[in-house]
Amino acid sequence: MDRYGSSVLDPVTTSPDSDRRVTARARRGAATAIAVALAVTLGATSAAAAFTARVISGHGVSYVNVRNQASTAGPVVRTIPAGAAVSLDCYAYGQAITGPYGTSTIWYRLVGGGWVTDSLLETGSNSTVTGPCSTSGRSWGQTTSTNTGVWDQCTWGAKEKFREYSGVYPNITGNARQWYDSARANGWTTVLDAQVSSIVVFQPGVHGADATYGHVGWVDAIERRADGLYVHVVEMNYANQGHTWHTRWVKDVVGMSFILAPR
Repeated sequence: MDRYGSSVLDPVTTSPDSDRRVTARARRGAATAIAVALAVTLGATSAAAAFTARVISGHGVSYVNVRNQASTAGPVVRTIPAGAAVSLDCYAYGQAITGPYGTSTIWYRLVGGGWVTDSLLETGSNSTVTGPCSTSGRSWGQTTSTNTGVWDQCTWGAKEKFREYSGVYPNITGNARQWYDSARANGWTTVLDAQVSSIVVFQPGVHGADATYGHVGWVDAIERRADGLYVHVVEMNYANQGHTWHTRWVKDVVGMSFILAPR
């Protein structure tokens, strides 16, 4: 981020990567850019060279947490002192974190491993400064601070299961049948072939999905059978049952697509 100074910490926490959120990301201009360094080709994980940034300093901030995923749900693996230089490998979208000038969903993976929020780094830019990460083929997309699905609908249940697995709520909007396109537009990895730990999107009429809105659920297992691939779905509001969890096995057929959850 184009910034200097300290993080904006939640009044009830002293965490250096506080998860307090705001509705819009503030911007600052005319800051000093951080020089690009370590011109290293990073192989499959990143097409860009590593980038040297600094942890913000001053205003009471003494260190920043490095976590094992792009979310405060991930455990802290080490800390880096304020003002220290860090080498950024690649970026991904994760949990929204508030810094001194607003909120960012950008996280950087460091050379050597671990994730740091963009909100607490001096990079000289409000945009990404590295190439995107490849997280075993599963990218981190845009997130929301809460479950925006309707409480007794399938969309609420799918987002809740996604959060249980990944630690974040995905920013996916629209009716269930529109989720594949929405997820793809917001940076999440989407595929047509069944994979475990994913949201399955049923188009209208497929395996009993609503004829108008479609249906979504969570895939927690896959099984190969003689007649094809089957997925085990954990879902809410199946057959209009409302806020009730339901499970079933269904065959992977045309009209099903999948939103992959990273971890």
